[in-house]
Amino acid sequence: MKAWDEKIGDFVELDALGEEITKPKAQSKYINAFYKPVEDGFLTPEQKEQPHNEPVAEKSPPVAAYEYNIEIACAQEDIVTYQIGAFSLGKTDDEAVISSWKKSASQTGFTLLTASVMVNEPKALYREFFQSSGSALAFQDVNPVKKGSGTHTESFVPIKTAVQVGEQLGWPTTGFYYHFIDEKLTHEYQIVGNDASTFFATQSSAEQLSSSLLSDHQYNFILLPWKVNNAPVTRQHLLYLPQKMTQEEFAELNATWLDENACLLDVETIVKSKNENALAREKTEGDEVTYVIQPNDSLSKIAHQQGTTLESLVELNPQYKGKEGQIQIGDTLIIESNKDESTHIPAHIVVLNGDGNRETWDEIAKQHCMAPKELLTLNSMFEDNPSALKVGDELCINAPQQAQDKAQRVTLPPIVLTHIGQVSSFVNSFSSMSKRLLNAFVVAALNDKNIPANTPIVNVGKLEIERHWCDPIKNPMSTNHYQNGGECAYWGLFGEDMRREVNRPHRGLDLFAEIGTDVYACVDAVIQHVRFSSSNGNLIVLKIDEKEFVQRIWNEKLEYKVHSLPNRTEDVEGKDVNVRENGLRFAYMHLNSIEINPETGSVFKAGDKVQKGQIIAKSGVSGIKTGTKAPHLHFEVSSEHEYGNSNTKINPGFFVDFKYIEQQSVSDKEKQSVVAKTNHKSYKGISSFKWSGDIG
Repeated sequence: MKAWDEKIGDFVELDALGEEITKPKAQSKYINAFYKPVEDGFLTPEQKEQPHNEPVAEKSPPVAAYEYNIEIACAQEDIVTYQIGAFSLGKTDDEAVISSWKKSASQTGFTLLTASVMVNEPKALYREFFQSSGSALAFQDVNPVKKGSGTHTESFVPIKTAVQVGEQLGWPTTGFYYHFIDEKLTHEYQIVGNDASTFFATQSSAEQLSSSLLSDHQYNFILLPWKVNNAPVTRQHLLYLPQKMTQEEFAELNATWLDENACLLDVETIVKSKNENALAREKTEGDEVTYVIQPNDSLSKIAHQQGTTLESLVELNPQYKGKEGQIQIGDTLIIESNKDESTHIPAHIVVLNGDGNRETWDEIAKQHCMAPKELLTLNSMFEDNPSALKVGDELCINAPQQAQDKAQRVTLPPIVLTHIGQVSSFVNSFSSMSKRLLNAFVVAALNDKNIPANTPIVNVGKLEIERHWCDPIKNPMSTNHYQNGGECAYWGLFGEDMRREVNRPHRGLDLFAEIGTDVYACVDAVIQHVRFSSSNGNLIVLKIDEKEFVQRIWNEKLEYKVHSLPNRTEDVEGKDVNVRENGLRFAYMHLNSIEINPETGSVFKAGDKVQKGQIIAKSGVSGIKTGTKAPHLHFEVSSEHEYGNSNTKINPGFFVDFKYIEQQSVSDKEKQSVVAKTNHKSYKGISSFKWSGDIG
């Protein structure tokens, strides 16, 4: 009998099939991919720790055989500071966009950006402010090189732009920069403003100007193409304009106009400036500022460079008195000395009074507008026995003070400025000491740790030293005397404490002015008031309200350091000052007469327009009933719609470039002393003008 056998797929004898089914099966053995056969199915501890899986074989990525290098003319550590933007190699049919770069130092000390390239083919190089910014500078047909060669054919250099004001460089805080390559606009930059010299990139292109910004990112530097295919990019211009170029002006631009009005860049000179040696500067050592004489120096040149006079320089260096032309290279000059800066202490010599007796403490104090107790405090040797005072004793009538008011020197940069387009490294371009503003909208280039020392600074324009301001009188100086003729330098300064003895704040600045001195309109303005006041005498108030002009005048404020005297400190401004909203007011008081308006043929009146520098009055002593031995112009500045609020007064020292006693010449002081010997009274009839009505 047969039965079906599944293994062979056929019928076999039943007996043979039964034997196969009942036949004992061989013992199975389990084998792990990484182990030898294990008897009895047990693993040793060491075997259990071994991996139980076959490793997956990974396919190796292709290795780039080529690279492309860009040279940036700066040290590797300065790349971030210079904000060089984003570079990429454009997509081709055979390779995707390449935007990954490795930084390394070149043999010249500059930085190489290196990208790995798979396909050796011409590519397009793009430089953007940031990835996908949409405003790319493109360079066609750049070629990769063999991997590891480190060679490059395209180079760039970061610069910082500056403008020249007088003999100094500065950073504009308003306006626009325009960068042209081959007479085509590459980028327009809009300066941020509000005292900031950084700038935005706009969306302007070679075809069309735009007022839209590329982004709100601010920049300090401009990246210039230096070489393309190893050839310098020569036809590059930078143009600075205080205002945006119009579309009509833009459309008419040509090579001739750019050569005449813009700065043609010499990129080779720009790059060479990075290797300039730092020129000699003055050094501060303890209480002295010194300078080492260099080849081609002269005393007059050094004095000019250091913001001092030849006379002062010789006084500090007497070894050269009479030998000014015989200086020795390598000698150290003293430029400034702060040793023994105590000022002269005003004194009073005790004399007999009208009764033939020794002056009393009260009589002496009144002569100097002081309280007797204050006078005694200043002369502490008499506090225990005031009656010990005798004729001939010398009393201090003002506490000693340090000469804080010595005129600040304005130093020039070591590099002598000669022309537009001049390039110098930053280390030789900045001034060590200067007022902050060179004019209304240019900030002085001072030492700045955020600017690398070898940064090329390009002089792209020359601006005039312009203030929209004229001091109210010529050679303005503060009064050195009380009304009674006693010496007191602080009496005419601005502040709550200046006249504490009489419990009366002084909200103006008293400028020494003999009767009949010309008085000038300090700004282009409209006359708001022409009045006579019993206390202020004949007065004129000028007003300006146009917001942009007000802001300009405000920006032109001087860097004035308020005087800090014993128990007295000048104020800065009142609590309610809001210049842009309320405008500015300028008041002239104690005038002797009002000038004739040449436009109308009659005296100036409210509503008349005046121009900066125009004579509007003569100084006098009107309103000072008892007369004065210190004739002066009382000048006030305020921010208000209607003149008169003391909380809106501003210290005139921030506008008037006046000389305090420490800055006055010997002749200035002597002149005031001579005038103080006479009591000056108002002339008859000076208030008999037919005063005009006021305007609000």
